[in-house]
Amino acid sequence: MDDPRRNGIYSIRSSDGGGLKRITSVPRGDDLPGDYSPDGDQLVFVRADRNGPLGVFVTNVDGTGLQRMTPSGMIIDDSGFAGRWSPKGDQILVVARTAEDHHKAIWIVNADGGSPEQTGRQRASTS
Repeated sequence: MDDPRRNGIYSIRSSDGGGLKRITSVPRGDDLPGDYSPDGDQLVFVRADRNGPLGVFVTNVDGTGLQRMTPSGMIIDDSGFAGRWSPKGDQILVVARTAEDHHKAIWIVNADGGSPEQTGRQRASTS
């Protein structure tokens, strides 16, 4: 964009291209849209700056209620995968890694917050 004050995510009606509405604003970075929640009330997206992705966030489609879903320091996938909602809308899938020398993995985070949990990890036995 030529004018960084316009950076962010916008929505329009698909039926006629009208109803342009700004959902997010990030003058010194980029917001990369993911999925709308199954009920259409929220949007998951990746927020990035010139150094790369900062984290996965969720916001209401009216731009309120911004919530960070991944902890600071988690290295978010930089290939454009901005998170996906589960069919029930209670969880979000994220591709990330915990350190530069680790492989990417799929993480699940509850839509109402909490710590991400890596899928496919062996759980410690408590017997």
